Order: sequence, then structure tokens, then C-alpha cells
Amino acid sequence: MATEIGGAPAVSQRIRQNAAAVAAFLAQHPAVDGVWWAESSAVRERFAAVRAPRGGSGAIVTFTLRGTGGTDFAAALPILASFYDRIHAPTLGTSWGTAGIIIASMLMFTVTGDRAILHEFLIGAFVMITTPVTLLLLGRAAIHRDRVEQSANLPKVAQSDD
Repeated sequence: MATEIGGAPAVSQRIRQNAAAVAAFLAQHPAVDGVWWAESSAVRERFAAVRAPRGGSGAIVTFTLRGTGGTDFAAALPILASFYDRIHAPTLGTSWGTAGIIIASMLMFTVTGDRAILHEFLIGAFVMITTPVTLLLLGRAAIHRDRVEQSANLPKVAQSDD
């Protein structure tokens, strides 16, 4: 659809050239471990299969830094050995990240506007409510799976002193 706008093909071509230049720069950088984008050899065929007939190659470039791929992740695995250990951190990131963004948004729009902006609390409330619910659903599904498979990863039930 964007290619039908006047001048869009030239803009798309320029964007693809810039993406290629950025990908080439990153590939040569000593701190970069790997670079992927629509025209890289690793994904070119898959991208071509899903690209629109008159679509461009895209300009999203992703990369990994040296030392972050396998070494750091492998060092963290013994600490967070099971699914039950690893599921907690993302929910904290979502909750605290949402709270930080909402507070910043409220402050910015209150300071730059002429009135207090408080409707962001509604957005925050929905995210803060749905995140723990998602955690519980994923946890219960994992417990059910582990019980059915009689897995050794099943968490131990805490005994009460009653």
C-alpha cells in the first residue's frame, strides 16, 4: 500500500540502503557477535517467502553483542534452574516497567499541559492486574504438565505445622 504513494518507492529504496549500511557497519564492529536483517543470508529466503509482491526488504536490523549470547546466559542457568524459578522475573519487569512509564508519562503531560493527567492510572491498573493473572495461569499450566509427566521438576508442597 505504501508503494502506491507518490515518491514512496524511492524512500523505501533509501531506507533499504541505510539498513544495509547499518548492518555492514555492525557486522564489522568488534563488539558485535551477529547481525540479522531482511537481506542477510541467514533469513533472506524466509523473508522473501512472506514479503508482499511489491514490498521492500525491510529495514529492521537486529544484532547481538559478544559475551551476551551464550556465556552470560549459561552462567545464569544454574541460578534459575527450573521454569518456576524463571517465571517470576519477567512479571516483575512488566510490573515495574509499566509503573515507571506511567509515572513518567503522567509527570511529563502534567508539566507540559495545563492540568493534571491521571487517566494513565487506568492503563496501569489493567496491566498490574493482568500480569499476576498471567503468571498464575502459566504456573498452573506448568504444574499440571509436570504432574501428568511425573516430572522431577515439580515444586515441593510446603508442609504446614497445623
